[in-house]
Amino acid sequence: MFELIDLDTTIDGSPYVPGTYAPHLCIRAYHSRRKTIRVLPCDNEQIEMLVPNSFIMEDAKRFVAESGRDVYNKLQEFLDAQNPNKPVPLTYDSTVPYLGADVPIRILPDAHDGGSGFRDGAVYLPAGLSSEEIRASVLWLMGDMAYGAFKGKVDSFAKMQGIQYSSLAIDDGVGLLAPTT
Repeated sequence: MFELIDLDTTIDGSPYVPGTYAPHLCIRAYHSRRKTIRVLPCDNEQIEMLVPNSFIMEDAKRFVAESGRDVYNKLQEFLDAQNPNKPVPLTYDSTVPYLGADVPIRILPDAHDGGSGFRDGAVYLPAGLSSEEIRASVLWLMGDMAYGAFKGKVDSFAKMQGIQYSSLAIDDGVGLLAPTT
């Protein structure tokens, strides 16, 4: 019986470019009676491959080194076709989902001491941010809230299991959404 091959890797050291997919592949290879490799992009942003029975992890790494960029491009094309609606740039007139409702983005009043955050049915951010800075700020705020919710649970489970962990990071596939510890 052959093992399932799982491989997570970045593509040729490419840095992330805002507005594009992260240069990362998550590959799951299944052995079959095939003599060639069949690459199948999936809705969950993973790649499934049907590979010959003799295919091993070293073959998978070599395949990614040689053809990773082509596989990555195939995945991008597949995902673009699945989701033709590109995200619209965020402005101070936009809304973002928050606890089941769309809340408006508002400019933080000069006299307000509370800083950026979700409150009073809106998300408040400093004035003068670009679209990408608004997006990054909203993602950071959401990630910070998720981090606060998960940190206590992870601490509790780590204590119950008698283990220690060195970091907790929330990642959207693009970048970290909350600080690591």
